[in-house]
Amino acid sequence: MAEQASQLEWERRVGRPVAVAAFASVLLSVASVIAQSRAFPRSPGDRAREALRLIDEHSGAFLASSILRGLSYLTIGAVLWYLFRATRHRRPELPAWLMPLIYFGPLVLAVSTVLTSLAQLDAAQEFITRGAHTEARADSLINGLSQVPQFFGLAGSFAFAVSLVLVSMNAMRVGLLTRFLGIIGVVIGALIVLPLVPGVREIIQIFWLGAIGAIILGVWPGGRGRTWETGLPDRWLSAAEQRRAALREGGGSSHEQPVEPEEAAAGESSERREPAEVGDPAERGEPSQHPVSKKRRKKRRR
Repeated sequence: MAEQASQLEWERRVGRPVAVAAFASVLLSVASVIAQSRAFPRSPGDRAREALRLIDEHSGAFLASSILRGLSYLTIGAVLWYLFRATRHRRPELPAWLMPLIYFGPLVLAVSTVLTSLAQLDAAQEFITRGAHTEARADSLINGLSQVPQFFGLAGSFAFAVSLVLVSMNAMRVGLLTRFLGIIGVVIGALIVLPLVPGVREIIQIFWLGAIGAIILGVWPGGRGRTWETGLPDRWLSAAEQRRAALREGGGSSHEQPVEPEEAAAGESSERREPAEVGDPAERGEPSQHPVSKKRRKKRRR
């Protein structure tokens, strides 16, 4: 019990800064998208020359976008770290090797994002200030960028995706997250590795982080799972189940079950069909224990 109380006290104490980190990640992601739109007011398409020109013209917004994105990865890492600690307390089967991935993924991804942007800025400046402004030369400069930051970026993305998927699934199983939010976390992890539609992951991620922050603070609509109060794994109740539980608690005894209309109607009909306890057995539909013989029937007729 002492360990349980200590864990719940830790979750309450650390939960507020983590919720602030979740909301900060939302703001950082939105600011990064805005800065990215300013850096690329028009789409360069597949033209490397146009891309380098836009990067050089809006170098401040381009660099700011990458820095804001990197900071958002770090704040998401703080949220995953907190959810991992809370989940593993309720589900010890959660592997301990997941914690290094939570540290490695967001940190490496943030650093590689900024380093890649700096290398692209250098390539754009060299393209504008030196040599011919041809498509072939632009392609050569982009292809000549160091692959080290990109390699670490891929490794960080994979670690980040795996940690996000496993933490979301297990937090859902112990009742820290709703089934909907758990599935959303898995989808975000999949989109990190396979970015099928540009911009979709960022939108889903913003909603997910805001919801996580609301749950940690206890301001999620309809309340949060009972496991946040007990420290034990529990299933997240649906809205209807929460209403029934509130009715049971407000109606007196917690063991009384609410009677459904169908059950009440069935009970009334069964009472109406119940045979009377008095009267002739034949009226109750029961066979007589002393059947009248044929001779006695003939005498009565006479």
